[in-house]
Amino acid sequence: MGLLTSNWLRATTRSLRQNNPRMYARLNGIRNRILSRETGLAAYQASALRKFRSRCLRSAAGKRVLEIGSDPNGGVLGQLSKWGVSEAVGVNPDEQIWASSGTDRQIAERARLRRADARALPFDDASFDAIFSIATFEHILELPKALAEMHRVLRSGGYLYANFGPIWSGCRGHHLRVQVGEREFRHFRPDSNPLPDYCHLLMSRTELRDALTNRLAAPFVEPIVTWVFDDPGINRWFHHQYLEAFSASAFNIVSVRSERDRLDEQLDRVLRFRYPQESAFDVTNVEVVLSKQR
Repeated sequence: MGLLTSNWLRATTRSLRQNNPRMYARLNGIRNRILSRETGLAAYQASALRKFRSRCLRSAAGKRVLEIGSDPNGGVLGQLSKWGVSEAVGVNPDEQIWASSGTDRQIAERARLRRADARALPFDDASFDAIFSIATFEHILELPKALAEMHRVLRSGGYLYANFGPIWSGCRGHHLRVQVGEREFRHFRPDSNPLPDYCHLLMSRTELRDALTNRLAAPFVEPIVTWVFDDPGINRWFHHQYLEAFSASAFNIVSVRSERDRLDEQLDRVLRFRYPQESAFDVTNVEVVLSKQR
C-alpha cells in the first residue's frame, strides 16, 4: 500500500497524465480499485484515513471524532464507526444533501451526519478528540473562521488532519465538476476534462469561452465557463494563503506536506510574473496536521 500512495509514484505518473491521458486514466483506475478494496471508500478517502489513524488517532476506541465535509453517503463516518470510536459526527451544509430530509441522519452505529457549517459548528467547546477532513478546505470560503471553530470544539492535545485540493493556484485549481444532461466533466479525469492546465489563472472569461467553443458543442461551453469563474463552492485560495491561515490560527502546526505536479520552467515564470505573491504553482494538494496545545 505504501508504494501506491508514495510521492515517487505520483512523480512518475505526472508526465503520463499530460502526455497519455487515456493510459493514465486506466492505470489510475487500477490503483484506485486496489486502494479502495479494503474499505469500499474512494481511493483518496482510504489513503487519507490511513494517514489520519497513524498520525492522529492511533487508539480509536472510546474517541469522539468530527469529520468536516462528510460525503452524503457517510462512507468515512461508517469506517470510523468500525474502528470502535465512541461517536463519529460529520457535518456538511450542502443544501442538495438535505433537500429531502431533515438536519440529522444516522449513518451507522455510533455515526451520524448533521447539516452544519464549519464556520459555525453546533457543538460544545472541547467536545471532540480528533478532527478529520478530506477534499474540503478548498471549498471553505472563510477558512480562518472555520479553523477557529475547529480549534474551539477540539480537546486539548487533540489533532486536526486535513488533506485537500486541487487548490486554486495549482494546475487544476478550477476544480471542474459540471454535468450537462448525461455528459459529465470532471477535473480528475483526463478523458473528461477539456480544460488545459492553469487556464483559470491565465485566461479571461472571454478567452476561455472562445477556446472551448472550438472544442465543445455549444450547450457545454457556458456551464463550464460559469463554473470556473463564478461557482461559489470554491474559495479560490492560493497556496500561500493556506499557509498564512494555518500560521495565524490558534493551532500548532505539526506538519504541512505538498503534493506537486510537474511545471514547465517557462510557464512557471509567466505565472510568477502575473501573480508575484505566489511561488508554489506546482502544488496541487496539501496535507496538514495541526494540534491543539495542552
